[in-house]
Amino acid sequence: MNISRRQFIAAISSLLLQKYSFGNNQLPTYKTLVLIELQGGNDGLNTVVPLSNPLYQKYRPTLALSPDKTIEINTMTGLHGSLTPLLPTWLAGDLAIVQGVGYEKPNRSHFRSVDIWASASEAEIVKRSGWLNDALADTLTKNQLAAIMFGGRDKAVRGGAINVLSINRLDDIRNAKLGTYAGETSDASEWLQRVAELTLNFKSELPHYLNSNKTEYPIGKFADQIRESVGLIQNNQAPPVIGVHINGFDTHANQAVRHSELLTLLANSIVAMREDLIHSGHWNDTLIMTVSEFGRRVLENGSAGTDHGTAAPVFLFGGRVNGGLHGAAPDLGALQNDDLVHSVDFRSVYASVIDQWFGIATSNLNHRRFKKLHLIS
Repeated sequence: MNISRRQFIAAISSLLLQKYSFGNNQLPTYKTLVLIELQGGNDGLNTVVPLSNPLYQKYRPTLALSPDKTIEINTMTGLHGSLTPLLPTWLAGDLAIVQGVGYEKPNRSHFRSVDIWASASEAEIVKRSGWLNDALADTLTKNQLAAIMFGGRDKAVRGGAINVLSINRLDDIRNAKLGTYAGETSDASEWLQRVAELTLNFKSELPHYLNSNKTEYPIGKFADQIRESVGLIQNNQAPPVIGVHINGFDTHANQAVRHSELLTLLANSIVAMREDLIHSGHWNDTLIMTVSEFGRRVLENGSAGTDHGTAAPVFLFGGRVNGGLHGAAPDLGALQNDDLVHSVDFRSVYASVIDQWFGIATSNLNHRRFKKLHLIS
């Protein structure tokens, strides 16, 4: 629905005396899931590295990381050296790594695989609603905000059963430059009213949200999204879901330098976020999870990069995660079409988060039961 600026301002003006609570959601406890999309397909093998497997070096003669370029987390496994800032988080038990995450009949199209991950659907089934829309639909009231999605990456919450604000940055709300609002209603005036209600609290409080952080963050759009997310969480104004993303993981050529830069940005942003949220007492009530549409091929290509693949690790951070490695490491000796075979269905991760984090009882996703992992205390 398109609305004019005059209509929007009129709707806000008519509600100036009303107060809308942005936080205080009706979930069992006040918690926030920060969903980080590693956009483009993260190379899992060079993120969580099979140090002791000779096939790793064989398949990647130039891209394979030597042991001195990794952080050893056990005798068989290392993390990319650019993730070194995360070592204290790992040692504190605040990082859980789920290995070999993927799905049956993997699709190597960016657009289709993003849809599959967002909807929790089967590879051959097109489903329009997102997994978080479905999970939260019966938990929040009609006038509550379920999610803020930075940069318009909102497929996991689409579907119309929950209220979603899609923005580029928090200043967009102060300046009335909204992206999309996904609350479903057939009445235009009601739609305008609800958008206005969702913006009112921010008008006077936003500067405080933007300047709550005590820690220095990296420079760039992703770090800004993380910093602003922290401000919302610290001020108890975060909805149940916040979505952020890093672009650039589609590393078909010259992967080594680019991948290192991206992982450095991810690690330093998470470290700053953790420090701020520990300082404010919100770390135990925040869960951070990475997702990416697929991993990369096992064999490097002729352009010093990797092409679209299948399984890859999922990272979860927080004060209540069950830290350590989960799931079986990818088997380089049992490839399928020269690709990794997943050991954990991504919907097992989702089901675990829905149950163990949000406290919403669920035994299946899209009519299928998936084994839950002990990811969250």
